[in-house]
Amino acid sequence: MTDTNAEVLHLRAAQLREGLAWSQSLAKDFNGALDAYSARLTDLQLAVASVAQRSQACSSQALRTAQKNIKLARDEVEEMLGHLDTARQVEATILAGPRSNLAAFLKALGRLEASNQFLEKHRQVPTADSALQSASALLRDAMRLALDDFTATLKHHAVVPSASGHLFGGAPSRIGGESGLPAAQPLLPMLATPRVGSKLGEGQEDDSVVVIPALVAGHLRALAEVRRGLVEKALAGLLNAASAGEEARGSLFSRIQECQLLKGRTQYRRPYIPILKYCHWCARRWVAALKLLVGIVKSERAAAQAVWPPGSSETEQAFDEVVSRSVVAATHAGAFIVASKRTPEKVFGLLDMQEQVEAALARLAPTLEGTPAAGFLADFTQLAAMLRQEARATLEEFEASIGRDTVKHPPADGTVHPLAAYTLSFLKRLFAYEATLDTLFGNAANEAAALSAARRGEALERRRSEGMDEGVMTAVQGAVGHMLRVLLDNLETKARTYKNKALAALFLMNNVHYIVKAVESSEALSCVGQDWIERHKDLIETYGEEYQESSWGPLMALVGDGVNGEGRAWAKEKAGIKERWREINTALTELRDAQCTWTIPDPALKANMKDAVAEDFLPLYKMFMEKYNPEATPFTKNPEKYIRWSVAEVQRLIAEDLFEARERDAVIAASATKGAALGTRSSGIPVAS
Repeated sequence: MTDTNAEVLHLRAAQLREGLAWSQSLAKDFNGALDAYSARLTDLQLAVASVAQRSQACSSQALRTAQKNIKLARDEVEEMLGHLDTARQVEATILAGPRSNLAAFLKALGRLEASNQFLEKHRQVPTADSALQSASALLRDAMRLALDDFTATLKHHAVVPSASGHLFGGAPSRIGGESGLPAAQPLLPMLATPRVGSKLGEGQEDDSVVVIPALVAGHLRALAEVRRGLVEKALAGLLNAASAGEEARGSLFSRIQECQLLKGRTQYRRPYIPILKYCHWCARRWVAALKLLVGIVKSERAAAQAVWPPGSSETEQAFDEVVSRSVVAATHAGAFIVASKRTPEKVFGLLDMQEQVEAALARLAPTLEGTPAAGFLADFTQLAAMLRQEARATLEEFEASIGRDTVKHPPADGTVHPLAAYTLSFLKRLFAYEATLDTLFGNAANEAAALSAARRGEALERRRSEGMDEGVMTAVQGAVGHMLRVLLDNLETKARTYKNKALAALFLMNNVHYIVKAVESSEALSCVGQDWIERHKDLIETYGEEYQESSWGPLMALVGDGVNGEGRAWAKEKAGIKERWREINTALTELRDAQCTWTIPDPALKANMKDAVAEDFLPLYKMFMEKYNPEATPFTKNPEKYIRWSVAEVQRLIAEDLFEARERDAVIAASATKGAALGTRSSGIPVAS
C-alpha cells in the first residue's frame, strides 16, 4: 500500500507538473494574445485619432474660407456703398471751388474721378447707373470751376512786360549783345494749375494728383489764349514798328495769322515782302523786341513746365501755342528789314541784329535743343544766314558807291570832302563791331560752320577769348586798303574840277591828311600798315609843295626877280619899278581875297602851312622892300601909292587871313582898318594922310 500510495503520489505529482507546464503555456499564449490585442488597439486608436483630426482640420478650412468670402463680400458692399455716396460726400468741397481750399478741392476731385471710374466698371449694379450720372455731373461742375479759376488766375496775373527798358535802358555797346538779354523770370504764378498736387499729411505734395485728362483740353486752350495775347501785346508795338510800312496793311500778327500754316509752326507761306526804305530805328526796335522775346520764351517754357510735367506732350503743345506766332512774327519782321533798300547805315542795323540773333541762339539752345521746340532755333539760324548775306552785299555796294560818287561841285574852300569824312566815320563805326566782323569778312565757305558755332553759343565766347581770326584780319586789311584807294582816286578826280590849281592841291592835302590822321588814331584802321601811312604822309608834303608852287610861286618869282635882277631893264627905269610894285600889290590882294575864304581844318597842319609860307616869302619880300623903296631907289614922291603892303601887313595876312574861311568883304574891311591904324610901315616910310 505504501508503494501504491507512492505511485499515486508520483503520478499525481507528474500530473501536477504537466498541469503547471500547461498552465504556464496557456499564460504565455494569453499574454501574447493580450499583447497583440493591445497593439491592435493602439493601432486602432491611432487610426481613429487621425480620422478625427482630419475631420476637424477640414472643418476649420471651410470655416476660414467662408469667413474670408463673407469679409470680401462685405468689403465690396462697403466699397460700392462708399462710391455710391462719394458724390454726396465731396459735393460741398467741390462746389466751394479751388479758391476756398485748394488742397481739399484737389483731394475731392481725385476721389470723384476714382469713384466715376469704379462706377463705370459696375454699371450692372441697379443703383450704380444713377449714382454715376450724379457723379459725372458733379465732375463736370468741378472741371468748370477748376477751369474758371485757372483762367481767372492767368488773367489776374497777366501783366504785360515793359518793352521800353529793352529799347532804351541797360543796352550794351551799340544796341545788341548778350549782356542785353533779359533774365528769364516766370510770368505765371504757381497757383491753381492742374499739376499742383494737394498737400496732404505732413505738408508733402501728393504727386499722384497730376493732370486729370478731362481738364487738359480746356486748360491748354485757356493758357494759350491768355498767355499768347499777353506775349503778343508785349511785342506788338516793337515788331509792328520794325516792319515799318505794314501798319497800313494791318497788324503784323494779323498778317501772320492770315498766312497759311504748313506742317505746323515753323513752315509758313511767307507773303510778298515789299522793298521798303531802310530805317535804323526799325532795326533798333527789332533788336529790343528780340531781347524781350528771348526772355519771354524762357519764362513761358518754365511756365508750361510748371503746369504740366516737363517733356510731356501737353507741355510742348502749350509752349508752342503761346510763343510760336511771336517767333514767326519776329523772324518775319527781321526779313522785312533784310529786304529793305540798301543804304550804308543798313550795315550797322544788320550787324546789331546779327549779334543779337547769335546771342539769342546761345541763350535758347540749352533750353530748346532736343525738344519739339528746336524748330525755333532753326528759324533764328535761317535768319542769321540771311543777315550775313545781306550785310556783305550792303557793304560791297557801299564800297562800290565810294567810287561812283560823282558830285561835280567839291567844297569851295578846299576843306575835307563829305565823302572822305563819311567814309572814315563809317569805317571807324564798322570796326566797333569787332565781335561780328567775321560776318562781313569771314570766309563765305565756312558760313555753315559759323552758324553752327553761333547756335552752340561758341562764336561769341571764342571771339572774346581769342580775338579776330588771322584770316579775317587779312581780309579786313585788304578791304580797308581797297576802300581807301578807291576813295583817294575819287578825291583826285574831284580835285581836277577846280579851276585853281592851288585850291586843288590844298583840297587834296586836307583830305589825305584827314585820312592819314584817322587811320593813325584808329587801331583797327591802322591794319593797313605803317608803310601805307608813311607813303601818304609824303603825299601830304607833296600836295603842300604843289600848293605853294601854284599859289605863292608867281609872287615869289616877281619878288625874287627884283632882288636878283640888278641888270633887269625894268629895274633901271622908274616906270619899270612902279609897274613891278603894281604887279606885287595886285598879286597879294588877289591872294588875300581868294585864300581868306579857303580853309585847313586841322589846326596843326594850318600852322605848319602858314609857317612854311612865311619862311619862304617874308625874307624875300623884306629884301625886295629894302631894295626898292624911295630911300634906297628913288622912283616916286608918293610911295604910299605903289607900296601898299608892308612887311608887317604881309605877315598879318599870312598869320590872320590865310586859310581862315572868312567872308571876303569882312577880311578886306578888317585889313583896311588895321592898315590905317598903323602909324608907320615896317620899312619906316611914312604913310600919306
